[in-house]
Amino acid sequence: LAGHFLFMEDDFLVCPHALRALAYVTAKAHAYFPEGWSGIRVSYGLCGILLLDADVTAVADYLEQHQARRPPDHLLPEWIAGETPQARAFLQGRRNLGYRFNVLRHIGVTSSLREAHQVGFPGCYEELVFPVVFEAEAWRPQEPACLSDDLWPCKGAPGWPRAWPLHNVAAKGAQFLDAGAAHHRVAYVPPHEA
Repeated sequence: LAGHFLFMEDDFLVCPHALRALAYVTAKAHAYFPEGWSGIRVSYGLCGILLLDADVTAVADYLEQHQARRPPDHLLPEWIAGETPQARAFLQGRRNLGYRFNVLRHIGVTSSLREAHQVGFPGCYEELVFPVVFEAEAWRPQEPACLSDDLWPCKGAPGWPRAWPLHNVAAKGAQFLDAGAAHHRVAYVPPHEA
C-alpha cells in the first residue's frame, strides 16, 4: 500500500481483513488502469477514499480553496470524479474507481453535515452503491459486467480474477438482473461466528 493515501476519520474502525482488501483493490486498480486513476472509493463520507501519494498536495489545495463552497465530504468526490475544470485539468483523463464493498465501519451517531443523530450507516462489507455514496463513485450492480466484478468501472484485465473471495462475509446468494437492478444483500459475519 506504499505510494497511496487513505482518507480516514476518527469515528471509523477498520473492518476485519480490510488491509487485505485494500492491497487487493489497489493492485487491481493498477492492473485495470495502468495509466493511473484519481481515487478509489472503499467506504463512505469523507472516509475511505484512496489516492495516489503524488496527488495528495493537489487534493489538499483543492479542499482548502473550495471549503466555503461545499463541505469536504462533497468536495473530495467532486475532485476524484473530475467534475470541475480545475480537477479535470489536473487529472488529465484519469478517472475515479469504486470498490464494491465497504471496508470501514462508522461507530459515531452524528454527522458533520447534519445535526440530527444518524442511523443505518453501512456495515463492514456492505455494498457501496448509490445512494450510500454519490452516483459518480458507486459500484454499479445494474451494469451486467459488474455482476462478476468488484471494481467499477467493470472492465477486467488479463490475468486478474473478476472478484476476490472476502473473509467474514456471509454467502451473498445468487445475483439476479431484474429491470436493470441486482437483488441481493451482503451480510457481515462477526469474526467470532465465522
